[in-house]
Amino acid sequence: MPRNASKSNQRRNSRRSSSSSSTSSLQRRSSSQSEDYLIKPTSSRTTHHPTADLPTPPPSPLNTPQLFDEDDINVDLSTRELVRLSDDSTKKSCRSTCHDLSRQILRSVTRGSSAQDVKYMVDDLVKLDQTPSPEPIRDSIALAGKQGHLQLAQYIYDTCVKIYDKHGNERGVYMATNSMLIGYAQQGDMIRAKRFYDKIKRMGQYPDSNAYASLLVGAAKTTNTVDEATDALIIYEEAKRHHVKPTTFFYNVVISKLAKARKLEVVLRLFDEMQHLFGLTPNTITYGAVIAAAVRAGSESHACRFFDDMVNQCSQLRVGPFNNMIQFYVRQQPNRDRALFYFQKLRQYKIHPSVHTYKLLMEAYAMLSPHRMDLAQELLTRMHKEDGIHSQPTHYATLIYAYGTVLKDIKNAQKVFDQVMDTSKHDDGMEAVYQAMLDALITNDQLDRAEMLYAQMSRHISKSSSPYIENLLLRGYGAKGLVQKAERLFDSMADDEDQVKEGSLVIREPSTYEAMVRAYVDNGMVNKARLVLERMASRQFPEKVVAAVSALILTP
Repeated sequence: MPRNASKSNQRRNSRRSSSSSSTSSLQRRSSSQSEDYLIKPTSSRTTHHPTADLPTPPPSPLNTPQLFDEDDINVDLSTRELVRLSDDSTKKSCRSTCHDLSRQILRSVTRGSSAQDVKYMVDDLVKLDQTPSPEPIRDSIALAGKQGHLQLAQYIYDTCVKIYDKHGNERGVYMATNSMLIGYAQQGDMIRAKRFYDKIKRMGQYPDSNAYASLLVGAAKTTNTVDEATDALIIYEEAKRHHVKPTTFFYNVVISKLAKARKLEVVLRLFDEMQHLFGLTPNTITYGAVIAAAVRAGSESHACRFFDDMVNQCSQLRVGPFNNMIQFYVRQQPNRDRALFYFQKLRQYKIHPSVHTYKLLMEAYAMLSPHRMDLAQELLTRMHKEDGIHSQPTHYATLIYAYGTVLKDIKNAQKVFDQVMDTSKHDDGMEAVYQAMLDALITNDQLDRAEMLYAQMSRHISKSSSPYIENLLLRGYGAKGLVQKAERLFDSMADDEDQVKEGSLVIREPSTYEAMVRAYVDNGMVNKARLVLERMASRQFPEKVVAAVSALILTP
């Protein structure tokens, strides 16, 4: 071997020995630190711990001295440099593990793992002493809240926010707080939702558009909101004023609220805005809301146009818009052929019909001339044979109404009523059956029988707070001149849910005030009718609704 080559090998071996000696010394000094790090993520629990499948942290450079060969690095690494490299690698590994654990928490919540398993993983985040990844934690809290697991959502929030505060991560605090607002709002707990809304405001921030939309959804669940469209526009304007980036979900909720109020022009403006100003793509829910707005406003051209756009542009269709089109041609612009056309469209796109679809089909045959009660009755068996849908009380109610109210055939109406009463095994949905039969009796001038049936209903089912059955009796009393009975029934009702909780069973709606005003007007008691109108106006119902009732008094 040449002498120069021998000397070169000696120098190489000497440097490797020196590096190995320094590294060995470092390994002894830092062994306890490395061991502590390795056991932190798994703690002392069994191998069934939810974090057991997390990736193993990469080894520290201290344990791989061969990595630093002179062929790759031409300078000797000092002890201080090796310590720095070790610390940096440990921090990177810890951050990686923290990120993986954050994602594992989200996966566990998505899979519906037990709350205790999720809490174990959240506790491990504390031991890592690193900032959890904000996005997975945000989504974990929101999903747990959506599932109704608000205690778990609160636990994740409380734990992670403490870590975010410790590390000064304001973004993480905001995202977690916003998710808690969404969770409580979607479950209808508006008191707690408002607290998180206020927390966000104290940060100098505003909720995101999904949180604003959730506030609208929650408010509709828990309050006797008389004008959801106004609430929707207030939320929309606040979000827009503070430059909150909207989402499709946000527009879907706002448009749906406006659709209920028949505000078609505003709906069309927002539908155009979401696409051209913010580049958002409407989905089936968006189209369904716009179609509903067109149907409610009686605009056939808009309803048909947006329906065609929907089936051409959306891959995941839903039954709702098909039902809306069928309903439009059954109730608003009666046309059996057009109603059946949209049912065939539903079949064409392989959409499974709903219970409501079959109710509308029954109406198409039973309510529209020429009346085909035979085909309407056949649907009771067809729905199960063709689509696996069991007939519901609402279907029998449709037949009772058609026989008794439309055809004035009280005998066959009673026959269907007796049939469903004999076969019904529970009270669910039976209120609709009673309502249809009461309507048939009152329409056929059999108020005494209607009162007896109302008493029977009160004994046998747990009635909702809806006033529609009481409205029928108000109409019957007014027609018979029994104003005092009408007054007693009207006064037994309440104006809001708080009064219902105190013992009253029924909440007055605009139709209730209308029925009472009609009873007074029909019996020449205009002054009393005006007093009822004033009470109605104090409830802050939409102006158009109040104006329609006011017209009953002004009309000669």
